[in-house]
Amino acid sequence: MTTQNKIPNFWGGCELKSSLTLEALAEILSREIFSGAKFGGKEKSIHEEIPAVFIESSFLGMLVVLEGYSDNWFVLSIKPYGKFNRFLSVNEVETERVDLDMYLYYLLKQSLLNYSEILVIEPKNQE
Repeated sequence: MTTQNKIPNFWGGCELKSSLTLEALAEILSREIFSGAKFGGKEKSIHEEIPAVFIESSFLGMLVVLEGYSDNWFVLSIKPYGKFNRFLSVNEVETERVDLDMYLYYLLKQSLLNYSEILVIEPKNQE
């Protein structure tokens, strides 16, 4: 399979700083970025020791997760998930990782301009 025939495999993450709670930040992101799709699942502890919420329905075959760390630091991540991701894996479909870090950074930065309590952190150089 040539490079141009590989299936794109989208991954991305962006760090945020905020004094908001995990749930309050998730509510803003839901409204401003994800057309009202609700975050939930905190009680499911998807990351053992890291508080996290996620959009419970797969979005374009991807899982959207917001993790909350100490010092008012959060990470919004998007990664392959669900039936389509299992299909790619089981059938050994050749994929090519497409990094969405900078896309998420600019999307969040622009979408959250009116929220002075949220600082969007630019990803480090990825070269």
